[in-house]
Amino acid sequence: MRAQQLKLKKENWLNYGQWEQPPFSAAYWIHWYNKAQAEKAGFKNLNGKLMMLNGYTLTDRHDLDCIKTNLDEACLKKDFNFALKFRRLALLAVKQSQKNIRFNSANNLKVNFASFIKTTEELMTPWYLSVIIGDYLGELLSNSFQKMGLNINNVVDYVPEKTTLMIKQSREAMAIKKELGKGGFLNKQGVFINSKLKKLSENKKLWSLISRHLKEYEWVGTHHFWGEPLSLSKFLKDLEHYQIDKNKRPKKIKFSSDLNFKLRLSGEFIYWRQYLAEIFDLIVYRQREFLTTVAKSLGLKYEELMYLTPREVQACLNGAKVDLLLLAKRKKDCCVSWFDNKEFIFQESTDINYLKKMFLENFKKVDSLAGVPAYPGRVRGRAKIFLIPENFSKMNTGDILVTTMTTPDFVPLMKRAGGIVTDVGGLLSHAAIVSRELGKPCVIATKAATKIFKDNDLIEVDAEKGIVRLIK
Repeated sequence: MRAQQLKLKKENWLNYGQWEQPPFSAAYWIHWYNKAQAEKAGFKNLNGKLMMLNGYTLTDRHDLDCIKTNLDEACLKKDFNFALKFRRLALLAVKQSQKNIRFNSANNLKVNFASFIKTTEELMTPWYLSVIIGDYLGELLSNSFQKMGLNINNVVDYVPEKTTLMIKQSREAMAIKKELGKGGFLNKQGVFINSKLKKLSENKKLWSLISRHLKEYEWVGTHHFWGEPLSLSKFLKDLEHYQIDKNKRPKKIKFSSDLNFKLRLSGEFIYWRQYLAEIFDLIVYRQREFLTTVAKSLGLKYEELMYLTPREVQACLNGAKVDLLLLAKRKKDCCVSWFDNKEFIFQESTDINYLKKMFLENFKKVDSLAGVPAYPGRVRGRAKIFLIPENFSKMNTGDILVTTMTTPDFVPLMKRAGGIVTDVGGLLSHAAIVSRELGKPCVIATKAATKIFKDNDLIEVDAEKGIVRLIK
């Protein structure tokens, strides 16, 4: 089937931003909609259409409007049951996905792979819904704060915080850093002294503490089925960036019952948005060994397997042949989409060019971009562009992290960064929340920072005014 035959209309779609990922991962997003799951959480009349074009998420406006309408009604009635229904859905999805967290047997690959797909896909409906709801709540809170004459930068400070896995990991890493400091393993700047590595390995208490931490959080730094796991060298290198949050919180304000409800609701959905992403990363990382076994059975490497969709892998396990030329095409261009209960994959240049022309903007070269200040401050540094969690070594302390939108795998980079800039995201996005925790100047929603700036450009992040400038 040709892309033109889908009879797409640009006005029916929203380009939500680019999250570069292989077709194997992109296919999870196009299969986000499980009708039974969505209706249990109170979301009806959704159609589940979605496209992933070279990582760009093209979302159906009908579904966006339906989800927002549900949220508006809950806010109008101050109906927290809206969040409780979602919580039950999310908890059940997490429980189901963790049942078979690791397949150790190379036997029954067909059965095990089918089970793997079923259990991990159950996370997608609540995860997708939490992303849309979280961003819309950010808009609602921003509007409320502006009407009250309050600084929108402080929105996050009034949202109730819940402890996610990454927050827990940071706190545990900070505790280990303190113990290393007491043992004389760090210099005055909090940097690990490499010459003392052998001495550290001989310290049974500290070595055991670090080993347990690495085992539990090995998945940190991975996302969308790829990325480098947390290793001893990465952990010790990043120690200097673990700091106690010294940010002063704004004074308490007496809000209206409407605003208090929105803040409470935001706390719930911020948590699920981050926690579901973390759980997905944890589970699929622990399945890498199994997926590598699946790849080998098809005569492929793990990286090559990622350029098939899960349903194509199932077909190959049942005897279908792998087209290596097709995989090569997908490494350059690929659109994975879902319409009328069918999966469509496009990699031919005629289809890709048609879709790009319809949905992707051509950004003109400019020297500055305007966005939304998420955490105040002003800093200059070398831009480092990241669309996927790889080649972390190019990021030096003080560089400016420029990305589409941060996710849990970007936290190590955020800790090294002097400032953070994103293309998309709202005031309740991951970048906005983590930048405040770290005290890093941050400008979100610039739309095109990853397209306008290049690696090593000297840029200024003015997070007081929400401007990112190229310094000539």
